Amino acid sequence: MRSVRTLGLFGVAGFNRGDDAISRSLIAGFRRERADITFVVPTLRKQDAADPRVRTFLLERKTLPGMARLVAAIARCDAIVVGGGSLVQDQLGGTRTKGVLGYAWTVTAIARALRKPLATAPLGVDDLTSDAGRVAARETLNRIGRITVRDVLSERNARILFGRADRPVHVACDPVFDFPVALDGAPREDTYVLSPAFEGRNEDRIVALFRAIATTLLERHPGCRVAVIAMDDRAEEDAGKAGLIVDALPEALRARVRIAVPATPEEAAAMLRTSRGVVAMRLHAMIMAYGHVPIYALSHTTKTDAMIETNHIPGMSTRGDGPVETIAMAAADGLAQPGPFTLQQSRATVLRTDLGAYYGETLAFLDRAIARS
Repeated sequence: MRSVRTLGLFGVAGFNRGDDAISRSLIAGFRRERADITFVVPTLRKQDAADPRVRTFLLERKTLPGMARLVAAIARCDAIVVGGGSLVQDQLGGTRTKGVLGYAWTVTAIARALRKPLATAPLGVDDLTSDAGRVAARETLNRIGRITVRDVLSERNARILFGRADRPVHVACDPVFDFPVALDGAPREDTYVLSPAFEGRNEDRIVALFRAIATTLLERHPGCRVAVIAMDDRAEEDAGKAGLIVDALPEALRARVRIAVPATPEEAAAMLRTSRGVVAMRLHAMIMAYGHVPIYALSHTTKTDAMIETNHIPGMSTRGDGPVETIAMAAADGLAQPGPFTLQQSRATVLRTDLGAYYGETLAFLDRAIARS
């Protein structure tokens, strides 16, 4: 029987260490099921994979040569896996042609035209805010044969889009819960790690919030330090704006704070997992740290709401305009609670076990689809 030998993993790796970690986790997971599989992976910046069985190409949808590369890459694959990450969302703009939702719509349309079987990585389906976004999302998901989402809120949102109860929607945790990083007995750092997410939101509010959190932690723990991690390395995102947080601190505290821009997801995970604790807006900073160190979550989207609700993580919404000092004290108190961290360590094992089943089931589905074609 014909089976998947070349698998396309169509996510959005390149700028964000969380998206990079998704790609690498998926490669590792599918390889555990089928060691000789070859991968085709788009990236948002030009980079060659060190692995000879991973073929990367530069994703450029705004140019004719870029679209030609995209079509050729899909044509090379036996099957396509779309995601993970929050591809089904319109918070930052999303239609059939714009945003990450437009990317998913385009990939699935091309794959369908080329008769390539489609499945998803465990992805996020956000609360959609526009009619155009809902139309694009519905059309995208309806082209995909096997849909797996990463949390129960995404499952609810997917079922709302379908408008019918008989369409199967599978649930498995985000692949980064099983991101493979060997720490080799690395010592625990006496550092708290803060992970902001600017993403075009209220910059002044985010700076004030993380200034208050850093100040509270440094004053409560005189011997500790703080690191602000930039999970997105673009100048217009975390890497370019983390310095605003440091500049807003009292001068006496600045020497105990540093900015870290990890070059790889492995560097990011090692930093998070050897810290004293993590306060994060970024979902994949939470996931990389989960079960390794205490976490306090600052939620601003469906995906982080789901992370808090289903994984025993203390946290609160930052959507309102509550006093930043109150949030900072809650974060410091939350990191000090031993109960949630103990529950997270137990749940992490369950999540990784459940995720293992996703890879075999997805390959089996794609194999059957290829055999029928």
